Amino acid sequence: MNQIPTVVYDELKRGNKIGAIRELRTVQSMSLAEAKDQVESWVSSDSELQRVMFEQGATFRGPVTTLVFVLVVVAGIVGVLLATIGS
Repeated sequence: MNQIPTVVYDELKRGNKIGAIRELRTVQSMSLAEAKDQVESWVSSDSELQRVMFEQGATFRGPVTTLVFVLVVVAGIVGVLLATIGS
């Protein structure tokens, strides 16, 4: 598959990888993994899409990384509070 469907390209131009994957799965009846790999392939081979993704901060790991960071900070705070209460 070399041609990016218009609806998928429109999502990518907005920096919306998740929306692009969703649309690709709809128009091509692909699995989630197949659609994700295809979208990543298109983005990695198109400098304009790479620029858009960089500017939008679009990443698949962004929300997970943020959640992990918040959980680590909260665990640290709880640890300090427990140590303070225990002493």
